[in-house]
Amino acid sequence: MNTSNSHKRIYFLDAMRGVLMTLGIILHSANVFSESPWAIQNIQTSVFFSDLVSFIHLFRMPAFFIVSGFFCHMTLSRYGHNLFINVRIPRIVIPLAITAISLNSIQNWLLMEYQGVTFNLLTADYWLQGKWVSHLWFLNCLVYYFLIASILYAYFSKFLQKLGSLICRLILNSKGLYLFVLPLLSLAFVKISYLVPEPPNHIYDLSISESIRYSIYFVFGVLAGFRRELLWELMQPNWTKLVGILLISAVFLNIPADQSSLTYLFDLYANALYPWLLCFSCFFIFYKYFNTRSGFFSYLSGASYTIYLFHHLFVILYGLILVNIKLGIFLKFTILVTSTFFTTALIHQYLILKLPVLLYLFNGKRG
Repeated sequence: MNTSNSHKRIYFLDAMRGVLMTLGIILHSANVFSESPWAIQNIQTSVFFSDLVSFIHLFRMPAFFIVSGFFCHMTLSRYGHNLFINVRIPRIVIPLAITAISLNSIQNWLLMEYQGVTFNLLTADYWLQGKWVSHLWFLNCLVYYFLIASILYAYFSKFLQKLGSLICRLILNSKGLYLFVLPLLSLAFVKISYLVPEPPNHIYDLSISESIRYSIYFVFGVLAGFRRELLWELMQPNWTKLVGILLISAVFLNIPADQSSLTYLFDLYANALYPWLLCFSCFFIFYKYFNTRSGFFSYLSGASYTIYLFHHLFVILYGLILVNIKLGIFLKFTILVTSTFFTTALIHQYLILKLPVLLYLFNGKRG
């Protein structure tokens, strides 16, 4: 990768962003067949789908926020904070509001009918308790991140450049040891998120806790945008990383099952390390195999926003039908994933892209 050319199209990040968004279909479809309770559940379940859900959860949103932070810095530095706010914030807020009011209300009505409960869209509890949010919580996070990044860029740009240069220099000169510090920062941000007081009477907190928890990944993405050598570092395995990870994994898999303080702390650390490891693996894989112009990934990147906004409704709609049909569990899962993907892709191709008003409402773009 030519790190000196900051305006060169980085194809693998477009592909990675599209895939991470689309993985929501697999994640939520697997929930229907996992052993953990979800909105709807098939009678027959499998630990395979429980493990699949846990595995995707480990890296999907952390990697997505790293990519989002990277593009946030790139867009801010290229266009400035005023244009960034005027373009990026509406592109998140408008689809968030429209999807919450329309698609998520239909989704909740279907679930209430399935459970035999009366659904009333006009009740205060529905809105105050955040029942409208569902899978859109990460958009709240992006709004916070973008607003804060814009303010910092506008008023503290020089200071942040010096701080960013220092942090990136420490990372790049650490010979890979920074990877083992990142889990400690993750745990610190998780601890801070627990300090956010819970609103009374189950009032929705607007994803504030989640925003704090995932902010470390977004900040890391911003740093990678600030110093392209750091993006290159993400994709380079080295002996320090590999040996350290193997040692930690070996200890983690062989620690006793007792709940001693030392065992508990090591368990926390190992579980905070693996998301970073998987994120870096994503960067490595996508850079190595998908850093070329591709019609498919270009389309997927453009359609992924629509696919994500609409997929949850169709996973539930098709899932409610499939759970009552006598088919093998893996066949049901395959049908649910493929039918949801093609339905949402067709919606993007023949409705969102064809009608400027829908393109604006569900993608925040002016046709």
